[in-house]
Amino acid sequence: MLDRLTSPRLDWIQVEVSSHCNALCAYCPRTVHHRAWISRHLPLSDFERLAPAFARTRMVHLQGWGEPLLHPELLTMIRLAKDAGCVVGTTTNGTRLDPHLAGELVASGIDVVAISLAGVDARNDAIRRGAPLDGVVDALRRLDAAKAAAASSTPAIHAAHLLLRSRVADVDEFARFYAPLPVSEIVVSTLDCVPSSALADEVIAPASADEHESLAARLEAAKAALSDHGKTLHYRLVHPQAPRAGCAENAGRSLYVSAAGGVAPCVFTSLPLRPGTPAAGIGITAPRQCSFGNVHAARLGTIWRSADYRAFRAAFAQGRIPAACGDCPKAALA
Repeated sequence: MLDRLTSPRLDWIQVEVSSHCNALCAYCPRTVHHRAWISRHLPLSDFERLAPAFARTRMVHLQGWGEPLLHPELLTMIRLAKDAGCVVGTTTNGTRLDPHLAGELVASGIDVVAISLAGVDARNDAIRRGAPLDGVVDALRRLDAAKAAAASSTPAIHAAHLLLRSRVADVDEFARFYAPLPVSEIVVSTLDCVPSSALADEVIAPASADEHESLAARLEAAKAALSDHGKTLHYRLVHPQAPRAGCAENAGRSLYVSAAGGVAPCVFTSLPLRPGTPAAGIGITAPRQCSFGNVHAARLGTIWRSADYRAFRAAFAQGRIPAACGDCPKAALA
């Protein structure tokens, strides 16, 4: 009871249940930093320590840098979070979502399952090695079939679509591609963590107002077309004159727990790399670690109220960007 009463009230907690992955996406820090990557599963005992905080949290999202469906206790974690009364979601590459596991996910009561991809045709496969597009489509349909078999309205099925600069033309194909698929929402993200200078050209950051308006118009057209099919498109696009004064990751009302148990503001400040790993790219890719404590050693509420963490959040409240966040584009999306 004490743990529950001293836990912060949060909009969401993101929990990296695993930093293991069975794919090799070209844009992922794990692929670039593979020699220094630390693959681990979050122990169930650590997840149980978070349960009191879940009762005061609106949503818990079970995913970080790895593939959550690789964790052998994922279904138990989902049920623990659901028992706490919060909304529970996860994002997966879909490769392990066979009919049996799809049925288990539906039975677990999870509210949202998003399946990730980075294209609308076979060119996705060159970017996401080990997670082919045909497999993603099959996984979406298997999950939808499991819902139908259980006569369940949950989980909501989303697509997590990474849009790269070289694939901007995919926007014009969104309605054609997504209309027949059993997804209710398509969440478009861009490359915010650039793990290699070789990927710098894949960043979508309009340099002029005209460029911004042009891309925004294409996205709005796709949004309208998908709406006609009963689907919702979400996106955020940085305007070149946007002020840097907040955080799209909602750092004042959310937190991230890594598979190592570390408590950080967000996934971008908690790369699971061996100490001393040099930066391999640009932007926020210098492997910054911004941990304010570990659930092994302290209650989450104690970590949240620590002087350093309070100072970090106060910086955003005062319109300043904390040093740990550097030039992260999320600070211009708030």
